[in-house]
Amino acid sequence: MATIQEPARKAPWPPIAATGKQPVPYPVGQKEGETFGTIAKDHGLDAKELIRFNFGTLKSAEINWYLVNYVQCPRPSRGQKYVHFRGAKYDAANKTGMIFLPGAESQPQDNVFGNKVVELYNNLSESEKYPNGLCYQVAYNRVKAAANQVGVALPPLSSRNSFGRLWGSFINTKTNSWFNLPEKYRGKGAAGAMAFAKLGTLVDQNGIWAGNLKPGAVIQTWSTKSNYELVRDNQRPRGIGHSFIFLRYSTSGSTIDGMHIADQGYQGRRVLARGKWGWWVGANLVQGG
Repeated sequence: MATIQEPARKAPWPPIAATGKQPVPYPVGQKEGETFGTIAKDHGLDAKELIRFNFGTLKSAEINWYLVNYVQCPRPSRGQKYVHFRGAKYDAANKTGMIFLPGAESQPQDNVFGNKVVELYNNLSESEKYPNGLCYQVAYNRVKAAANQVGVALPPLSSRNSFGRLWGSFINTKTNSWFNLPEKYRGKGAAGAMAFAKLGTLVDQNGIWAGNLKPGAVIQTWSTKSNYELVRDNQRPRGIGHSFIFLRYSTSGSTIDGMHIADQGYQGRRVLARGKWGWWVGANLVQGG
């Protein structure tokens, strides 16, 4: 059976950001074979540093104690050397069933709206993070939930209003009504809609990969630039697009090589590489003026 030793001096829970990195909750125990190693690999982290960030120790007996008492993982069975995540009791209010990832060094005070989108997402269970459905509707629901909490009046998602038509790229090839909407917002999905409503500031593809996105930004991609142009000009695209929420960048050394995203489950379970889509646009969220 695993050795469990109560630390003489217990680490705080959630961990204090002594490193300058803000702790971001991450639910555990819902994936078979999930470990600190697999979580660290998925998020571009070092496993030992992730453990140290959470518990302030690398002693296996103390780690086992924290997993049982802080994370609420099941006690080990006979012959089990380490405590496993599987079966951890998730409770967002009591901070159980989760560990914490080192997030950004600080959360910009001018990004309250976007930070709330990410906070609500991180507090979801694994199944709630990947609800299936239509990507643009899932993205809207995430932004709407945050808007309600920070006092932003988000327009409804409807094909009958300008905001909703832009968000869902609801073109109408039988009429010219699509052209009544400003060209600079057409075909840009959620990003265009939020900028149109003065609730977001557009970030073009170059800006995205220069690191200008803030957590919670909304993103629209198309398989090619020509497909974006077709939608912009009220024609049906020949390829697909995708709508999702930006969480944070993925880096290789000092180079941004992709991003972590929140979507309905299509691509959000892994790092989304910068080359996966041919055309990108985003919008950082603002609370309006």
